[in-house]
Amino acid sequence: MYTSPRRRTVSIEKLVQAGKSNNEIGKMFGRSVSTISREIRRNGGSWNYQGEKAQEKAELRQQRVNRQRIPEKTWEKVYEGFKQDHSPEQIARALRLKGNLVSHEAIYQRPYREIEANRLVYRDLHLGRSEG
Repeated sequence: MYTSPRRRTVSIEKLVQAGKSNNEIGKMFGRSVSTISREIRRNGGSWNYQGEKAQEKAELRQQRVNRQRIPEKTWEKVYEGFKQDHSPEQIARALRLKGNLVSHEAIYQRPYREIEANRLVYRDLHLGRSEG
């Protein structure tokens, strides 16, 4: 059963106030005990857990994670690597040698957003398949 994050945090708050154990709460939401325990501990503990505030904090953490951390000049080098038919692993390795740290995972993820924004052409991606 899917429950929205906001509704889930409010429900967790009510269950904590009702004295339910982390194990019981975890089973209700299909989450591990450690996930529920971390959620409650991170957001005030079982005496002071507040679902709305917990959700706001989670959204702020997510925004920090999603911020772009790789400079545009580095992305320009990544796109040049794609145009030269290099894989994300090859591009990441070459950039690392030049002092630009970017993971191959980030290189895999970004191009699809760029294609949607018409800043990159799909055929320029090296997808690891041989033609022929």
